[in-house]
Amino acid sequence: MNRRTRRATHPCVRNGRRAVFGGGEVRMVNDHVNRADRDRLQSSLIRQLEADDRIRAAWRAGSLGRGNADGLSDIDLWMAVSDDLMAEVITDPETWVRARCDAGLAFSIPRNAAAGGAYVFSLVRCPHGLQQVDWYWSPATSTERPKESAVVFERDPMPVAQAPPTLEDREYRELLVVWCRESLGMAHSSTKGIRCGTPRRHTDQRQRPVSPLARPTNPTGRGVRRAPGSRPRRVGSYS
Repeated sequence: MNRRTRRATHPCVRNGRRAVFGGGEVRMVNDHVNRADRDRLQSSLIRQLEADDRIRAAWRAGSLGRGNADGLSDIDLWMAVSDDLMAEVITDPETWVRARCDAGLAFSIPRNAAAGGAYVFSLVRCPHGLQQVDWYWSPATSTERPKESAVVFERDPMPVAQAPPTLEDREYRELLVVWCRESLGMAHSSTKGIRCGTPRRHTDQRQRPVSPLARPTNPTGRGVRRAPGSRPRRVGSYS
């Protein structure tokens, strides 16, 4: 989705203005006002990161790092840190974030973190609303900077991650053929089961294995008193 489509379909954007929630009210803020809040917050955070020698390098990721940010873009800050700071951050990353900004919401999501690192999602209070900031920490000794990122500062040069290999047109066609063949096969199998009235895996009950521990309860149904009009239990049924 391009930026024009994103802006037109976003539920919080109307006529180039963004809905901001805060203070118990909803108000519309122009994009340039939102960008100004984001730029001021970003400058403040970067100054604090530069003052900490334990942060060996920092860069912007996401749309700000690629250079195609718009009024709805958030701040993605990635930091390569020393081992002692990494131990402090992993212990309580939310407190580390709240000490550096007015975060109305901050919580850690370990599954979004790099190996041996940490991640915190936060919403920071600004004069005209909230700004989303995503914080990433990773050990400086094992960190590679993404190719599509903007360096904030580097005390130690960080290796740049290599882009994943791209597939040739022939490989794309082969994968597409395999995917289409498997999809059509599954669709045919499902259609055949629906047309027969039952899924294929239940068409032949005799082939289903029966546990030797299961014991039939009076399989013939003889000698059992039943209510008038009721049918005898099917042979082979279990209680």
